[in-house]
Amino acid sequence: GDTDGPFITVKLTTLDSIVEREGLRKIDLMKIDVEGHELKVLAGGAAKALPITENITMEYHQPQFVQEVGDILKPFGFRMVDHNEEKSIMSFTKTARQAANSAGARAEARAAASAA
Repeated sequence: GDTDGPFITVKLTTLDSIVEREGLRKIDLMKIDVEGHELKVLAGGAAKALPITENITMEYHQPQFVQEVGDILKPFGFRMVDHNEEKSIMSFTKTARQAANSAGARAEARAAASAA
């Protein structure tokens, strides 16, 4: 299982912390593959990272995440553009108009991410 073998310690951070630390103003593509922690990653990007992101591709590990991720991303203006159920990968994008509107959706998305 997951507890066999040697262990390593890793430092965790949030997407918002990376955006702030690096002074990012735009993210063209965010790829997420975090072995079942997708909702936590999105919650950690609700204030700064998601509003400046144009496209997201993510692998998911629980089928119910498809709807939950969509619900979290929708207030930011994202729409699903591809879903490969066989490979458990989904992709989202937003238009320039949607990107402009997403700044006002931060509080709503944070509430959805917190509820997840």
